[in-house]
Amino acid sequence: MPTREKTYEAVLAILLGVLLLARIQGHAGWWWVALGLVLAALVALPLARGVAWAWLKLADLLGAFVSRVLLSVVYLLVLTPMALIQRLAGKNPLRTVAPDGGSSFVERGHRFEPKDLEKPW
Repeated sequence: MPTREKTYEAVLAILLGVLLLARIQGHAGWWWVALGLVLAALVALPLARGVAWAWLKLADLLGAFVSRVLLSVVYLLVLTPMALIQRLAGKNPLRTVAPDGGSSFVERGHRFEPKDLEKPW
């Protein structure tokens, strides 16, 4: 169960949404819903905790779904076209495949000196 503070935060978030709906739609029923939420939060704490629990579970479900959908859209609309363009252009910035089909090892030929270890970052 959510704590008392989380319960009131969730009920206030729902109340804000209901009040915005009441203001936008102008329907009197939303004002009664808002009044019921306030009374539930002030008078019946267990009822308010139930409302807060349901609200937080809905937020968890939406968060899990939206994050997967959003990441999938970014992957498909941003990363995939970039990879296809680089592949069509013949670029290989990570040097994962050697141009001659041999090893992809690149010899650097750098001699380490004490100053290389002064600031490793």
